[in-house]
This record gives sequence, structure tokens and C-alpha cells, in this order.
Amino acid sequence: MQKFRPLLDVMTIDRFGFDIEFLYVANYHGLRLSEIPVQWNDVAGSKVSVFRETARMIDELRQIRRNAKRGVYDKD
Repeated sequence: MQKFRPLLDVMTIDRFGFDIEFLYVANYHGLRLSEIPVQWNDVAGSKVSVFRETARMIDELRQIRRNAKRGVYDKD
């Protein structure tokens, strides 16, 4: 947890791109990650627009790239 908290402080995305940003920032800071199983609970009636969310995800990927170039993810 000690290594995780500083990553959250520099992250800027809180939608679907959160996971990708987290993986990028963790890798950028040299942290090793491992996969662990999780339990998925489906919520009936939950809807995601493939077209709208794909466009948002692409925008969030661009934001991660811009943040990286501007040094947002650098350690203090």
C-alpha cells in the first residue's frame, strides 16, 4: 500500500481509463504487478454505449500520453 498511494496522487482519470492509467503509472515507476482473480457481479440493467465509451477511452489514452509528456507522472 505504501507504493500504491503516491500513484493515486498523480493519476487524473476516474472513468474506464483509470485501469489503463494505473497500469501505465505503475510500470513507469518500476513497480511489478501480478494478476489476481476477482469475482464479477453483473448488474442487471446496466448499460454501456460501445460507441460513446470507445470515443471516451481513446480520449483518455490521449490524456495519459499528454500527461506523460508533461511530466505529470514523475516523482516529486
